Amino acid sequence: MQRNSIKETHRVLGKTDAIEVGKKFINFPFLRFVAVDDEIIRRSQVIRERYHLKPRDSIHLSCALERNISEIITDDTDFDGIKEIIRVPVKH
Repeated sequence: MQRNSIKETHRVLGKTDAIEVGKKFINFPFLRFVAVDDEIIRRSQVIRERYHLKPRDSIHLSCALERNISEIITDDTDFDGIKEIIRVPVKH
């Protein structure tokens, strides 16, 4: 999780509940972590310049492309119109 995401989770849920949510996230089925190396950062900069994404979004997209992932599950509409990936909205 990103540092500010953890802070937000603590603020909204409280520390104990935030820890439990974090555990569930880490154990999410089929979740794989991608090491962010120099090549991913370089690619993310190109993506950021091309699509005017926020830095974190461009890193997420770069990681997905590195693993040949064609869909991203998010409600973030900043991913709409990006030809390299299909945005799949989160079902609430």
